[in-house]
Amino acid sequence: DALATAIGTGPAVLRSCLSDASYPRVEKIGPITGFFLRIPRHSGIDIDRSGLLVLPVGRPLLTLSRQPTDLQEWTTQVLPSIEVPGADFTPQMLLGILRASVRGNTDAVGYLEGQVRALEEALVPDSRADFFERTFRLRKQISAIRSDLWRLKGLLVTLIQGRAGLDAFKNVEA
Repeated sequence: DALATAIGTGPAVLRSCLSDASYPRVEKIGPITGFFLRIPRHSGIDIDRSGLLVLPVGRPLLTLSRQPTDLQEWTTQVLPSIEVPGADFTPQMLLGILRASVRGNTDAVGYLEGQVRALEEALVPDSRADFFERTFRLRKQISAIRSDLWRLKGLLVTLIQGRAGLDAFKNVEA
């Protein structure tokens, strides 16, 4: 509740942003532009997508998630490959987080492709019920990642076109 008050919004808004049903987008949260992402990761044979809220609060970035993520590790891996003329800390880190989200989705797609190949090689008569269950689960996961990637693309276009309303990007050369 204290965090929600500090950034000028209500606790219900923050809870809804971090729910698993949230999807990648840019949205105003009080006076702050928030970035909602989902970071996919393997969990057994499924892909879990942790909701992540990124709030540029002045120079620092505040990141919130209900589940543990490897966001710091992923971001530090991709930051050296990001060169944005005129960018200071906030845009660099935000782009690093976005790239980490894209990388997580790419890894998830690769994992799911491997699962599909394994299903194609399975003998259907020997595992008919299991085959249909796994096929349904894979289709559901592929659909969810496809949707997230489509929305992530829209988020990136909004950011690139300057429609996100972030002062930190005013000095960044396109």
